[in-house]
This record gives sequence, structure tokens and C-alpha cells, in this order.
Amino acid sequence: MYRLLIVDDEYQIVDWLYELFRGIPYLDLDICKAYSGSEALEWLNRTKIDIVITDICMPGIDGLELADRIYKNWPFCKLIFLTGYDEFDFIYEAVKYDGVSYLLKNEDDEELIKAVEKAVRDIDKSYVDKELIDKARQQMYMAIPVMQKEYMQDLLIESIFEPEITQDRFTELALPMSVEKPVLIILGSMDNFLEKIRTPSKLTECMYVVRLLWNQCFSDFKNKFFVEYNKSSFILLIQQESKQEDSSDSSNNTIRDENLLVLAKGRLETIQSVYRESLGLTLSFIIGCDFISWDHAAEKVSYLKQLLDNCAGMGKEILITENNFPESIRGKISIYDDSIEQSISQLKKIDALNIYLEHGRKNDF
Repeated sequence: MYRLLIVDDEYQIVDWLYELFRGIPYLDLDICKAYSGSEALEWLNRTKIDIVITDICMPGIDGLELADRIYKNWPFCKLIFLTGYDEFDFIYEAVKYDGVSYLLKNEDDEELIKAVEKAVRDIDKSYVDKELIDKARQQMYMAIPVMQKEYMQDLLIESIFEPEITQDRFTELALPMSVEKPVLIILGSMDNFLEKIRTPSKLTECMYVVRLLWNQCFSDFKNKFFVEYNKSSFILLIQQESKQEDSSDSSNNTIRDENLLVLAKGRLETIQSVYRESLGLTLSFIIGCDFISWDHAAEKVSYLKQLLDNCAGMGKEILITENNFPESIRGKISIYDDSIEQSISQLKKIDALNIYLEHGRKNDF
């Protein structure tokens, strides 16, 4: 049911329209009457109004002033102006309102009914459109974390996909990072998680705690992000703010500010400590030694992951920077090793084969 308000300073017109629309049950209207602009305002301040039929020229508060109040209180309200032949100045002024209809006072009843029917249809459509948009926005908002994760995994973990690296894409996904600025990469993992964590739900809980501690301990870093590498490993991304960047040599992205490394290591130690005390589990971290452009971020992640995988003999709760890693391990691994590139290429092919099979693309397979 929609609420119709009829406004005119001529009593007989108001009463005539009231009886006209009261006699049309299929419109299902709750009809209100006002014999002046001020009386109409009382209705507008008291209850929601869906459709207003009003004289455009009235003493005191006229139809145009009434329209201002209507659209302020009830933006989805539909307005039908009743006009006379000599009121074109008012009509010209009223053109600024969207969704307004104009009818001459001597129009047939059929035209008045059609105007109200159209108003009802327009309201129905506007409500449906708004509900769809709101629902889509809500679903999009809920899906953003998943979309962020998938995009960052494609970007940082070598896959068959080559995601678009643009600021527009970052903004679209609400990623708090800059495409133009290089990124510091930290790789972390849960130590011996298979021995301690028995269920998928517990593993999810443990990963959530890591994310929570990361956000708390690095809360003053605006440009940061957390992304899962796999079930037990994760990637932490940090970008320096302008005041922290070394502008003396913009071509060299090596970290020169030892305070930043001390700061990062200290906070990662806090994460390790709280995680151990809270869950009885341990975490290990390896910190990259330089800021990397997004084009080479996946290579750096792959290199750090290999370093981390090769430090099993170093014990638990490792916290070390890349360049402080034992040379006996670093010497065996190169970020540009051809064998690594070949392995990555083979993994891409396996991913592609799985996707082709899932989608029935026999020829591509």
C-alpha cells in the first residue's frame, strides 16, 4: 500500500480527487487530504508520503516550496503538479525536479488515474532497483576479502594467471597499497603445525590469530597487507610512508634505515610471543632485505619461501632477515636460478591442466 497526499487550497478539488481515488481499489492507496501547503507539511513531518498531487500555485506555501520539503524528507516520493493554463513560469521552475508529472486541472479523470498508476509503477521500480543495488553492494563488500586474497595470491605466488597491476585495480579491491611504491616482503609460517593442529577449523583459527596480531602490532602502518601463502604460511607486505623513504638515492631500494628493521623485528617478536602464550604454538619469520617492485614480488616470495623451507635445522621461532641467513643455505638458492624458473613453469602447466579439465576444455588440455 502506498500513501497518497492530495493538496489544494480549493476544497472541492481536494474532495473530488479523494473520492476519485478512493473508488479505485486495485491501486491500494491510503489517501490523505490537505487544504493548504502548511497542512501538507504537517502530513510530511508526521508520516511517510509516497505520492503527492498538489496545486502548483497556492497562497502561503506553494507547490514549489512544498516540493523542496518533499524531496528532502521523502526522496522516493512521486510528485504530480496540478496546473492552470497561465502558470508556465511555475512549470519552468519545477522542471528541476526529477520524476515530476504535470496535469491541467481540467484533465479527464482517466488522465489523472494514469498519472497515479505511473507513479506507483515508478516507485515499485525505484524500490526494486535500490534493493538490488544495496544487495549487490552488500555482497560485493562481503566478497572483497576473498577477491583480495585471490588477486594477491595470483600476484605473489606464481600461477598461470598474470593479474593486472594498476592502481585502479588496487583501489577497486580496496587494497591499502600503492602500485608506484616498492614493497617489503616478510614471509611467515607456523612451525610443525601438523603435529599440533589436527582439524581444519583449528588451522583457520590459528591463521586468523596471526592476522589479528599483525594488524594490531603494525597498526600505525597504513600501507600493509596480509595474504595467506598456503594453509600454514603467509605473506606480510609493508610499504614505507613518504617520511620514512630515503630520498638520497631513489634508484636504490635497499633498506638504509636500520630503525625500520629493528622496528619490524621487534614487533614480529611480539607476535611470536603472544602467539606462543595464547595458543602454545610457534611462528617463524624471514624478512626481505630490500624493497621490491610489484613486477618482481613473486620472485622474491619464491626465494624467501625456499630459504624458509631450508631452515628446518635451525630450530623453531626463527626471526631473521634475508641477508643474515647462513651462506651455506643462501649459496644454494638464487632468485634467478634457471631451475627455479623451470619448476615454476611446470607448476603453471599443472595449474592450467587442472583448470582445463574442470571446464571440459579437451582441446586446450
